[in-house]
Amino acid sequence: MRTWQMHELGDPWTDLQLDEAEAPTPGPGQIGIDVEAVGVAFPNVLMAQGKYQVKSTPPFSPAESVVGRVSSLGDGVDSFSIGDRVMTGDGVAL
Repeated sequence: MRTWQMHELGDPWTDLQLDEAEAPTPGPGQIGIDVEAVGVAFPNVLMAQGKYQVKSTPPFSPAESVVGRVSSLGDGVDSFSIGDRVMTGDGVAL
């Protein structure tokens, strides 16, 4: 998969890098999402700069809202199916 990541804190306009990475395997109660779009807002800029109240340790992707389709299911997931359209916010898929 491709992922935009900050490898060190700094300016997201110049320091954000497009990387290739292996898609993570969802754990129990989790889903994998093929991301189609990402929402980026001012708090994400602050995260990239290390100025947000919740600190992220590089490497990380400075975004929290995504839309896409379910690509994989963790154990115990019965409310989603592969291919379902989903959106996320604050770590919860809807």
